[in-house]
Amino acid sequence: MTPEQMRGLAIDVLIPIAAILVPTLISIGLYRAERKSAAADRAAERRLEAGAEIARAIAPLATFDGTSADMRQIISDLRGRITIYRAWTAPDDIVGDWLALRFKQLMKVWGDTLGSFDPAGMSIGQVMDAQSAAHDYSAETAELLTGWLAGHISTETIRQDGANILAARPDLSV
Repeated sequence: MTPEQMRGLAIDVLIPIAAILVPTLISIGLYRAERKSAAADRAAERRLEAGAEIARAIAPLATFDGTSADMRQIISDLRGRITIYRAWTAPDDIVGDWLALRFKQLMKVWGDTLGSFDPAGMSIGQVMDAQSAAHDYSAETAELLTGWLAGHISTETIRQDGANILAARPDLSV
C-alpha cells in the first residue's frame, strides 16, 4: 500500500470510525461514573436517614424516666433502628459497630442506674437526679452521632470513643 493509499484509507475509513468510537467510549465512561455516583448518593442518603432515625430514637433517653412502662418500647425501637442502620451501611463503616457498642454500654448504664435506687420512696426530682448518668450518656451518644452525621465530628473521633469504651469495658465487644 502506498502512502497515498494509506492516507486515503485513513480519511475514508479510520477517521469516521474514530469519530464514532471516541464519543461512544466517552459516553460509556460518563454513564458508568454517573451510575457509581448515583449509587454512592443513594447509600449516603440511606445512611443519613437511618442515622437521623437513630438520633430521634436516642433523644427521649436523655430525659426519659427509666422506670416508665414505655422504656421497653423505646429501647426496642432504638435497637431496631441500629440494626437497620448496620444493614444499610458498608461492612467497613465503623459507625454501625460503634452504635451497637454504645447501645450495649447504654443498657449497662441504664441497668446500673435503675438497679441503684427505689423510685417508690423518691420524689420525681430525686428519680430524675438518680438517672442523670444514663441521661447524660444518652445525650452524649445522640450528640456524637448527630455531629458525625453533620460532618462536625470525624470518624476517627467515633473510632476513638469506641476504643475508649472497649478499654473500660472489654466485655461489651460487638
